[in-house]
Amino acid sequence: MINNSVYFRSLFEERQKVYVFDYGATLHYLNNTTTPTRYFSANIPSMDYTLNLGFGINDQIIKDLEKDQTEYVITRQDWLEEGYPVVLYIHRCYKEIKTLHLYTLMQRKEECSINQGINNT
Repeated sequence: MINNSVYFRSLFEERQKVYVFDYGATLHYLNNTTTPTRYFSANIPSMDYTLNLGFGINDQIIKDLEKDQTEYVITRQDWLEEGYPVVLYIHRCYKEIKTLHLYTLMQRKEECSINQGINNT
């Protein structure tokens, strides 16, 4: 993970908002970035959707990413195969820039809108 962070850190401004779709906040610490949403662990939207808890966490994360117009997302490559709303939004609104080991750096597409990310979920 440290080698990934060396590469990623060179792309970001200090304290830039980057959505890290991973467990915990380690990549934020290593990259000196902040999160655009209060939900910093991939467990939270996953559990809310999978267990049908009804908190609307996926929708809130999507709204936070839209409001902030977050330019970058870092996620684990294998998590891009999940089918819940945040992942579908990431697929629609971000393009892969580089994959390093387990992690993929994605950049926001210019044509993305919240309606693209939420509809058909």
